Amino acid sequence: GQDYLSAGMLDRAERIFLELVNARSHSAQAYRLLIDIYQQEKDWENAVQAALKYETVTRQTMQPVIAQYYCELADSYFHKSQYDLALDYVEKALKSDKSCARASLLKAKTLMAQQDYKLALYSLKQIKEQNPHYLSEAIDLLASCYEKLNQEDELVTYLKNLVEEYPRVPVVLILAERIRQWKGDKVAASFVGDYVRRYPSLRGLYLFVNIYISTVEGRAKEDLSILQKLMKKVLSSKPDYQCTSCGFAGKALHWQCPGCKQWSTVMPIHTLEEPA
Repeated sequence: GQDYLSAGMLDRAERIFLELVNARSHSAQAYRLLIDIYQQEKDWENAVQAALKYETVTRQTMQPVIAQYYCELADSYFHKSQYDLALDYVEKALKSDKSCARASLLKAKTLMAQQDYKLALYSLKQIKEQNPHYLSEAIDLLASCYEKLNQEDELVTYLKNLVEEYPRVPVVLILAERIRQWKGDKVAASFVGDYVRRYPSLRGLYLFVNIYISTVEGRAKEDLSILQKLMKKVLSSKPDYQCTSCGFAGKALHWQCPGCKQWSTVMPIHTLEEPA
């Protein structure tokens, strides 16, 4: 069976593993390999069933992985604009794993598509408790919800508290933009400058230069422009996400690592390089 799997002959391998399962011969290993086949085929419904059976045979929990399968199904319905079905699968995901940040993110996106910004906001705020590493994925959506609800003041208060608890560049970026709109470039630059002094990082410094450059003139502006271009070049060559299991790195968030095939191990880089 495994030879077929590596050769990509998935249908034939699936039949052999199902026969092994039915004969109760090597059933745990066969279920494990069936799961791999269904993942490759993106057959998430069968992946759920195989994972549940593997769980029964081995008594090892598969609930966090099953939650990811439900998220895959929810995501496919979301992209077809079948929002009620998407929400059904999101709820199944959260029932399987209440700490699934991906499910909360998907739930919020779906609710926003239905213009239910209040519930979407509640869902996004759960991510801080579930897995704060993924807060950066929620922050733009969170700001949009507050704006749609005409709660700009509440947004700033929330972000200020969040920066103290989780000093991350994406949070600082949105907060700095709000400060910039209301109080001007100098106050925003001062705010970001304080952040960079407390939590030095290249991304933070780049954000500071982008704001500060508009507050100076002449030679200082020219020098900062050179620095700005240099930092942009360096950052554009750096990955934005990295797997904490195998080290795979890239520019996009993969919920299943393309390298080691583990789920929820790919994290935004800023959560790995900045202080907790």
